[in-house]
Parts: sequence; C-alpha cells; structure tokens
Amino acid sequence: MAPDKPNQSDSQGEREKIPPTLAIRIAKKIPFIREFTTIANAYAFTGSSFAFSRIAPIKEIYSRILKKGIFVFIFTKVLMHFAHAYGVDIKVLDFPSLNLNIFPNLLGFGIGIFALLFSIKTDFIVKLQEKNRSNGFDAQILNVDLAYPLIVIAWVVVTNACLKFFPSNNFTQTTAIASLFYGMAMIFELIGFIFITAFRMITDASKQKPDT
Repeated sequence: MAPDKPNQSDSQGEREKIPPTLAIRIAKKIPFIREFTTIANAYAFTGSSFAFSRIAPIKEIYSRILKKGIFVFIFTKVLMHFAHAYGVDIKVLDFPSLNLNIFPNLLGFGIGIFALLFSIKTDFIVKLQEKNRSNGFDAQILNVDLAYPLIVIAWVVVTNACLKFFPSNNFTQTTAIASLFYGMAMIFELIGFIFITAFRMITDASKQKPDT
C-alpha cells in the first residue's frame, strides 16, 4: 500500500534520515532510467523531498502522470481506428522523422527556460513557499514542473531515434504518434507553467513600492 502523502515542508535533514526503499535504490543504479524515475517520482510527489527515498502514492502517480498517458493512448487508438477505416496507410507516414524534426528544438528551448530558474529572486521563492504550504505544495514544484516535461521530451527524442532503426509498420508508427501527442502535452504543460510563474512574479513585482 502506498504511503500517505507526506508534509511538503519536510526539511532536508528529515529526508536524509529516511533510507530509500528497495525500488528507489534499484532505479538509481540504472543509467537513463535513474534520471527519469527520479524526476518523475519528484513530479508525482509535487516537489516533496521524500521523492528521493519513497515511491509517490499511486493516487499522485495517476493524477500527475498516468492520466495524461491514458488519455493519449486512447486518443491514439481512436485516431488509428479512423485511419484504418478511411484507408489511410500510416506506414507511409514518417512520424519518427517528424518527431525528430520537432522535439530537439523544443527541448533546447525548454532547457533554456529551465536555466532561467536559477535567476529567480530568492524573495519570490520564499513567498511561494509560504503561500504553498497551506495547499500542501513545496516551492520545489518550480523545479519538478520544469524538469519532468523536459525529461519526457528527451525520451521522446530517444524513442523516435530508436524507431528509425526499424522498418515502418503499424507498431512503430503508433508508438511515434503516441509519443508525439504525449510530448506535445508536455509542451502545453510547460507553457502553462511558464505563464503561471510569470504571472505570479509580475503580480508580486507590481505590489512592491519603487525605491525612492
């Protein structure tokens, strides 16, 4: 049974006192998988430092990650059904190449935005932490809500690069289409996050009195 969602204001010291679970220790030893599972778990945990020692509750994993994946899977299956019904041969459509033309550029843009996180003023982060404590969130949500879409986009690029080594068939094209829509869902989420963060920063700045 998944543990209850812990208090998001837990300190770094409290986190270090909790030994990581077996699943966390195994995941940390696998290259590529290590980075994805760490960021995805922190994303599901909405930034809690417990993400480094526990697996997020199933409810949070479903709400933050699986729900979008299930929607994309169903949408892709429906799209494929209509494609077959109307006689569209998806094997001649090169979706892996399309994804490789789109997502590397978006990944570079996202990493640039992520780098700007380090320029955010400490006062804004402190205010965000104070506001979010009552809602059960941690200011680290700034970090994970940027990192997760980027790690997903990186995996979209890797997945479609691997698909190029195989002949085009229903499986490769379906996988490419699903990764296209899930990757775009992450782009929309990233844009929404940037908008909300910028909105809060501008609002806070407008409330400050100018220096005299």
